[in-house]
Amino acid sequence: MAQSQPRPEMGFAAAAKSFQGHLEGTGKALHTIASYKLDLKRFEEFLSEAFPKGMGAGVFNKMTPKTLEYFEKALLARGLKTNSRRRILLTVQKFMRYLGSRKKAPPELLKKMGAPERVQRIPKTVDWEKLYASLMAMPASTPLEARNRAILLTLLESGCQVHELSLLKREDVQGAQLQFRGKRARTFGLSKNLAKVLAGLCQMCEADPKSARSAWLFLGHNRYGALGGAVSPRGVELLLKVEGARQGFPKLTARMIRNSTMKYWITQEVPHAEIKARMGLRGDHGLRMWS
Repeated sequence: MAQSQPRPEMGFAAAAKSFQGHLEGTGKALHTIASYKLDLKRFEEFLSEAFPKGMGAGVFNKMTPKTLEYFEKALLARGLKTNSRRRILLTVQKFMRYLGSRKKAPPELLKKMGAPERVQRIPKTVDWEKLYASLMAMPASTPLEARNRAILLTLLESGCQVHELSLLKREDVQGAQLQFRGKRARTFGLSKNLAKVLAGLCQMCEADPKSARSAWLFLGHNRYGALGGAVSPRGVELLLKVEGARQGFPKLTARMIRNSTMKYWITQEVPHAEIKARMGLRGDHGLRMWS
């Protein structure tokens, strides 16, 4: 049986819009999607110069592996820093692979691009103990307040990622343990404080008829109360922005919290193997920056 051939009839604008929908559908954070859009905008500008006759249907059929090589050289000629070039090239690589999976790009364009090695920088962090004390002092008299405090404390104490947090269900809170789901499933040991906070949140949810119908640990909320689904990555972003500023930590992000937790554990002389197990890390790359 003959293999189906790619049908690269999609124009760039339609392809970029389809890719954005894919990112939104997989739960990517808003700032991540915005970063992808900016990177693809640079790629689109380069292609518009390379193919001045138009970027409509069939534009990907005009491309060759050399086109991607010239794009890398064009980024270098514009004076972009190493990490910026690396990020843009990896975005384009992901974009092309997405199109390839939908039979919209020729297979010769799906090969791995030679992105430069990342220049490692010490990431931004906050004072872990100061933030922890601030979060513990947050009010928690309503379901929304209790949820907000529990989300922030879970991020800070476990160093988990936002998408892992949004997958948690109430059944994942098992006394002094929290079961993370997903690709890096693991069991995390809770402190007495966080175990008490999560147990209180579960009790509050189960006492509310609307919340009790949902199995999610961290429910989405609107002005009318709890929703049936889990909190979205965008919802967590907004929470970090608002509560971070309120607690004296402006521009607080989930990545900043994760890095702060890693740094705190290292200063507490927690073994690297234990840190990797707690955070679901597969290699030592994230730890080497602190050595």
